[in-house]
This record gives sequence, C-alpha cells and structure tokens, in this order.
Amino acid sequence: MEFAAHGLEGTTVGAIAARAGVNKERLYTYFGDKSALWDLVLSAELERLAAAVQLTGAGLDDIGEFAGATFDYHATHPELSRLLQWEGLQDGPPAQAAARTVHCREKVARFAAAQRDGRLDSGLDPAHVVFALIALAAW
Repeated sequence: MEFAAHGLEGTTVGAIAARAGVNKERLYTYFGDKSALWDLVLSAELERLAAAVQLTGAGLDDIGEFAGATFDYHATHPELSRLLQWEGLQDGPPAQAAARTVHCREKVARFAAAQRDGRLDSGLDPAHVVFALIALAAW
C-alpha cells in the first residue's frame, strides 16, 4: 500500500496506479485527486477497524477484551498504524473527523455510564481512559 509506505505527500498517483495495475487517469476520474483518495483509503481502514473491534460493554472484562482486540487488530493490520502516523504529520483536518468524533464520544459515554453505575473508578476522566486504552493497545 503506497500511502502506508510513503504517506500522502510521499507518494504519487502514478505510483498508486502502477501498484494497482490501472491507468492513473482512471484514478483521477473516479477519485478526483490524491487527497480524496487518501481520505477514502484511511476512512475505509478505520471503518474496518470499527467493524472488527467493538466495545460491547464497559465493565472491566469488556475493557480488557476491547484493549486485546484493538491490539490484535493493529498487530495484524500494521498499515493502519502507519496511515494514522502519516496522518498525524499532515496539516489540515483528519479524515472523517466528524464520524471519528462521534465514534469516540460513544465510547466515552459508555465509560461515563459505567462510572455512574459504580463499575469503573469515577475519579478518572472517561475520555482519557478511552484514549489511553486505544493508545496503549494500538501503539
């Protein structure tokens, strides 16, 4: 995957087309430009992650399973970590920022509910807990 290996700025549509075995004009026709293709690739990878790794509850067992599944997914899909690292080096907003925010807020809300129910320590910021779990498991 060209984007994972070289990032948005480090690859060309020509290199992507050659790797895919298609005409680069065809890529421009379907995707518009390299940035639109980048957003599509990263968004698709994040959707695969979200479908494969779901937080089913917010108890300690659920958190452990979520962290383990996140680790396992990233271990078997290293291109996603590389794409996210490349994204972090770019200027501008992240791909699918609104959808990613909603997805993370759902996890935070679930952890906050578990705190209110007494299943998790209420002294922790639930957003920090979600971020720490994902960061530790993914990177």
